[in-house]
Amino acid sequence: MFNINFSTLRKAYENSPRFVKSAVGLVPFSILAGRHYRETLQRNLDIDSASQEQILDLQSKKLGRLLDYATQQVPYYQNFRHLVEKYPPLDALKEFPIVDKDDVQSQPELFLSNEIDKIPHYETTTGGTSGNQLRIILENNSHSCETAFIHRLWGRVNYETSSKKATFRGHVIEGKKTNEFWQENPIYRELMFSSFHMSADNLDNYLQKLQEYSPKYIHGYPSAVATLANQILATGKKTNLKLNAVLLGSEAAFIEQREAIELAFGCRVFTWYGHSERLILAGECEQNSSYHQLPDYGLAEIVKPDSTVAQPGETGELVGTTLNNRVMPLIRYRTGDYATRLESRCECGRNHFRFDAVQGRWNQEFLIGRSGAKIFSTALNMHGDAFTHVMRYQYYQNKVGLVKVKILPSASYSDKDTQTIYQLIKDRIGHDFDIDCEIVKEIPLTTRGKFKRLIQETENHE
Repeated sequence: MFNINFSTLRKAYENSPRFVKSAVGLVPFSILAGRHYRETLQRNLDIDSASQEQILDLQSKKLGRLLDYATQQVPYYQNFRHLVEKYPPLDALKEFPIVDKDDVQSQPELFLSNEIDKIPHYETTTGGTSGNQLRIILENNSHSCETAFIHRLWGRVNYETSSKKATFRGHVIEGKKTNEFWQENPIYRELMFSSFHMSADNLDNYLQKLQEYSPKYIHGYPSAVATLANQILATGKKTNLKLNAVLLGSEAAFIEQREAIELAFGCRVFTWYGHSERLILAGECEQNSSYHQLPDYGLAEIVKPDSTVAQPGETGELVGTTLNNRVMPLIRYRTGDYATRLESRCECGRNHFRFDAVQGRWNQEFLIGRSGAKIFSTALNMHGDAFTHVMRYQYYQNKVGLVKVKILPSASYSDKDTQTIYQLIKDRIGHDFDIDCEIVKEIPLTTRGKFKRLIQETENHE
C-alpha cells in the first residue's frame, strides 16, 4: 500500500464519500500511518534521554550514510566524494559548500538521485509567499515520518492521536451550505476550518461550531487563530472550551498574536520551527522558550555572515542538512531564517541542538524611510491592546517614506481604534514616515491561506 505515490493516496482519501472516510478513521492511527510512523514515534523517549555523546554518535551514523549515498548517486555532490573518504561524517560536512534556493532552482536535476526511479517518491513545493516556489521531491514514507516527528513535538503538551483538535489552516472547503466553512477529517480526529472565509460576518458561526465540537487542541496558522481570539476578546464573549494547548505553526507567531490567543483561550500556546524542505524541525521546550531540534530529523547549523559556524551565544542563519531523503538530499542548505545558538544542555534534561530568538523571512523585510533608513519588521511588532478590535492588519509600502496600514476591522471597531493605532505607529516610526491608516473589507491571503504582515513594493527595495 505504501509503495503507492503518497499524493495519489491522499487524493483518493480526500475524494472519498464521508462514510468511507469515517470507516478509515476507525482504524488506529498508528496502524493506518504505517511502520515508518511507528518507528519514528518510538525513538522519541530514547532520544530525549540521550547524552550529547549518544546524540552525536546517532547523527554521525545517519549523516555518514547520507553523505556516502549522495556523493555516489547525486550529481551535484559527486565532486565531494573525497571528503567522505577522508574525514569522519561530522567533519566532512563542514567542508561541503553551503547551497541556497537559487542554486537548487537553477539546476534542479543536479540535486536528484540517479536512482530516483527506483525509490517511491512524490512532489511538493515550498510555500513561495514571494512567488518564488521551490519544487521538492520527497521519499514516499516522508509524510508518515513527518507526522510522527510532529506528534513527538506535540507530545510535550500531552497530545495523543486520539485527542480531538480543531484545525485552522489553508483548507479549501467546498460544497457546503452558506457560512459552513468546515468539514471533518476522521483520520486525524479533527474538524478542519477554512482560513479563507474568516470574515466579521461569519466569525460567530466559527465560534459556535468550535464550541459544539469541543476539541482538546486548536491547531493552525497564527494569523487565523489570532483572528478568532481577537473576536472573542473584542466581543467579551466567553467560551466553554477546555483546551490543553493551541498548536501554532507554518507562520511566524508574533508576540501580540500569542498574547491574544493565550488570553482568549486560557491555555498555553505551543510553537515549533520547520519548513517545507524538511531539514530542521524543532519545538519549544516545556520549561522555557528555547527550541530543541530533533536530532534524527536533520542536522542543524547556525552560520554567521563570515561563513563560520556560530558558537553558543552567537547569531546567524539556520542551515540544515537532511538525514532522511535520498531522492533529493539537500546538504548545508540555507533556510533564510536566523536564530541565536544556545548551549545544548537544557534544564529539561535534553541535549539537543538548541536555539532561540528565531527571526524568519518576515523579520528580514523592511520599510524604507524618507532618509533612506530601513525599518526592519521586528521593529513593527506591536504590543498591548491597540489591535483588540482588529481582525488583521498589514503594512503596505509602494513609495519611500510612506506606509499604508491596512486594517480589517471587527464588528466592535470604532474611529477611536484608528486614532489609537495611528498614534502607536507614529510614535514608533513617524519621524521618518507619513502614515496612512486605511480601513479595508479584505486582506487577501496567499494561495495556501497564509498571511503576510508586510508587503514591500518600492523601487528601492533590495
